[in-house]
Amino acid sequence: MPRDAQNRLLPHVACALLILGCTGLAYSNSFDAGFVYDDFQNFVDNPAVHWFELQPEAIREGIFAGPTRRPVAIFTYGLNYYFGRLDVTGYHVFNFAVHAANALTVYALLFLTAGLVANRTGSNGNESSGEPPNQRLHIAGALLGALFFALHPLQTQSVTYVVQRMTSMAAGFSLAALCLYIVAVRESRGIRRALGWLGVGTLYLLGVGSKEIAAPLPYGIWLYEWVIGQRADLAWARRRVLWLVPPTLVAIAGFVWLYGGLQAEFATRDFTMSERALTQLRVVIYYASLVLLPLPSRQNLLQLTPTSHSLLDPLTTLLSAVGLVTLLGFALWLAPRRPLSAFGILWFFLFLALESSVLPLEMIYEHRTYLPLFGACTILLDALLAIPERHRGSAIGAGAALVFALGCLSWMRNDVWREPGRIWADVYAKNGDDRALLSVGWAVEGRGLRLAAQGRNRDALVHYRQAAQIAPHYARNYRSWGESLIALGRMDPAITRFRKAVELDPEGWASWDGLTLALAQQNRMPEAVTAYREVVARAKHTEDLVRTPRSLIDRSEGLRAIELLEIAVRARPNDLELRRELLRILMRAGEYETAVIHARALLGHSPSGQLHGQLGLALWELGHAGQAIEQFEAALALEPEDERHRANLAWMLASTTEASVADPARALAIARELLEVDPTDIDLLETAATALGRLGRRTDAIGQLDRALDIVGTTAPATAERLESRRAELLSD
Repeated sequence: MPRDAQNRLLPHVACALLILGCTGLAYSNSFDAGFVYDDFQNFVDNPAVHWFELQPEAIREGIFAGPTRRPVAIFTYGLNYYFGRLDVTGYHVFNFAVHAANALTVYALLFLTAGLVANRTGSNGNESSGEPPNQRLHIAGALLGALFFALHPLQTQSVTYVVQRMTSMAAGFSLAALCLYIVAVRESRGIRRALGWLGVGTLYLLGVGSKEIAAPLPYGIWLYEWVIGQRADLAWARRRVLWLVPPTLVAIAGFVWLYGGLQAEFATRDFTMSERALTQLRVVIYYASLVLLPLPSRQNLLQLTPTSHSLLDPLTTLLSAVGLVTLLGFALWLAPRRPLSAFGILWFFLFLALESSVLPLEMIYEHRTYLPLFGACTILLDALLAIPERHRGSAIGAGAALVFALGCLSWMRNDVWREPGRIWADVYAKNGDDRALLSVGWAVEGRGLRLAAQGRNRDALVHYRQAAQIAPHYARNYRSWGESLIALGRMDPAITRFRKAVELDPEGWASWDGLTLALAQQNRMPEAVTAYREVVARAKHTEDLVRTPRSLIDRSEGLRAIELLEIAVRARPNDLELRRELLRILMRAGEYETAVIHARALLGHSPSGQLHGQLGLALWELGHAGQAIEQFEAALALEPEDERHRANLAWMLASTTEASVADPARALAIARELLEVDPTDIDLLETAATALGRLGRRTDAIGQLDRALDIVGTTAPATAERLESRRAELLSD
């Protein structure tokens, strides 16, 4: 390499090493920070990205699984798991590498932009100066700006909080695309320009695939060209405004397509679409204040802000709106005079626009300032370039002190991130109200619920315990905790958790319901009955009243289930669905005499084929074959196409020992007709065999049983044993 080229390159290499070194120091205490909050639902507890092999099919399925559709970022979670499972260090190394690369890209962008502005103005960005462009000053300004970006403590939420690599990756691809536009598109022609645009487009898609915040990039490139490249020339803007038509049409189409879903999502929020838009006026101002004053006391994983209900409620909403309009107007006025500062202001607001719009997202998160912060870097560069030469040494010294202070603040913030307990304690200390604590408790409890849904109830207990420490007054967490303890067969601690839940929220019927189940499982029925009466008093829907009785009958505790449901039926005698549920449980529990009484009573209210069928089955079990057959005839009169009624009637006609009602010929006809629909139905084959046997056609009957045995094979030993016994009876006749 020629010596001149080496001399030009060496300062940049030195700056890159300094950026990497300073960033490494600021984040040196972050590589063992534990997983937190949304990390769990996105990759820790998401088996779709737990890759043991890099199989194309698993990758295709995994990158679109989970709560978000950000395949590029999700792909990296899968790679992290493949190489290091859930070792936090690998995840943090990747996040740090992305952030460091982004800081280097910011350095390149600032250096290129400083040179472009200087070439346009014939100065260092100050038209009143008669100086030629100063490359050393540009390097110093780019270095300070890149260090400001790398070391600002607001960035920790996008770096140390692993899941937010989505943000840092989207930002990195966007910044790289802008850099490629500058070096390969602006002044290029022909194939080089075409390849440059191809590269920009590829980086843009990778950015959007990491997180949707990259979507405004086409506007960002247009803004850069207009403000920096064309010195805010209005004639150029009028000629090139058509560049913005395609992304605008895509944005409008996307909003229209998503509008219904957005409305449905807002139905689950405690604010409306308009309230979110109004609140974001204040939030954007708050973001700007965090950039200017990133004190540790102002940083919070879960920032809270009151909802704006109108421009005057609270009044700061109107003041914020006026402030934003003023800032935007000032930036447009400033554009032809100080393009770097104007661009910085407009960039900051542009890349906040998506997440500070009417989308049904949480109100405020610090990581949303990651990409907008590049705008602040250009303002810092402009400030240095504007300072007279005699004061530049002092200005660079002040800038160095600033980035040193920012680096110290980042290190301090990373120290808070190191332990999940510390970050939640930080949230607790800064928010301190019930809403904040419930929000955190809900998040931690959610991890437990996801594990419980996977059958990992023992692992879930860790998260319920942590949620209880963070939000000791969060009733639902104790209920979830109790449900996992029941699944593990630990009834005594489950009862304790449910009692705590109903103490905190006496109106919560689901907690009373869980307590009922746990007590019933312990054979403490008087207490269970007392708890269930609270369920009956509070639950609004029939489905809520039958959860515990169904759980008990599934555990072969039919009498306890019946005892509870009878309480509900007495309290709500007009609830026919509740009475039908009691009938179903009576049948499953083998309480056929009581089932007959309830079935006849229900038929007096609302005759149906199903009720006639249930009554018929109960009568059959009690040995009243003639009455049972009558009920199935009545069921078929109401529901003539119901295959269950026909199959049951055929079996009764074929197998009853009451000669006056037996009709094996009809039973055989029904069975054959149904077997045409499903020739592998074991019960129907047995019915046909029984009917054939009663008709004296023993060989044909044995043939039907042989078919059934072939189908059963070894999959159902009890069924095979019954069929073999029946076959032996036929052979011995």
